Order: sequence, then structure tokens, then C-alpha cells
Amino acid sequence: MFRIRSSQLEHFGARAQEEFDARMVAYFREMFADETQHLDLDAWVARNVQRAVDRGIEFEPVVAQYLLFCLRLGEDAPEKLPWFEAILSRRDLASDGKMRSIARVLRDQDQHEGDQPNDLDRYIMKRFE
Repeated sequence: MFRIRSSQLEHFGARAQEEFDARMVAYFREMFADETQHLDLDAWVARNVQRAVDRGIEFEPVVAQYLLFCLRLGEDAPEKLPWFEAILSRRDLASDGKMRSIARVLRDQDQHEGDQPNDLDRYIMKRFE
């Protein structure tokens, strides 16, 4: 019988976190080069992944969507946008439901902005529409 020690779990967890962060940095560099050229992207991703985890957002696709929203709205979106913080604070929604709710608000705002071309679709993963 195998026993997995807590130190081993911590090691594998840290390694998985590093790999996820690296994948996200590579994704943002490729897909959002203009939007991220001014950022220390490694630090930005690490900081915002931690902010997501601190809010109970832990599954990779949901964290990835959170990062996309932070890129679109600003890293300080929870502090500067009361509606964003209100959704993140809801206890009746799982983390994927929170991302769907944020996507709905953004879609509604986008529709009210008129006929200006908008790139919102780049920031919302299909699973959260």
C-alpha cells in the first residue's frame, strides 16, 4: 500500500501551480501581446492567481477566466467595480457561476454601449457565456 505524505502533496501542488502559471503566461504573451507588453507578466499572473485562490476560485479554467476579466477590467477590478466585488462575494454561487455572472454583466454593458466594435469575446471563454 502506498502512503502519500503531506510534504509530497505540497510538492505536487506547488509544481502544478508553477505549471499552470507558466501556461497562463505563455497564453497571455501569445494571445494578448499588446495588452500585456507593459506588464511583468510572470508577477501579474502569480499575483492574480493568488487573488483568485484567496476568493475560493481554484479550478484552472475558472482561474483562467478570472485572469481574463482582470486583464480586460484591470487588476484592481474587485476594488474599483462594486458590481464585480459583489459577484465575487456571493456565497450562493460556485466559482464558475460567479464567472458566468460577471460575463453576463459585461455582455449587458457591452450591448448598452452602442454600435462601437468591441472585443469582449476575446475575454470570455465559451464555457462561461
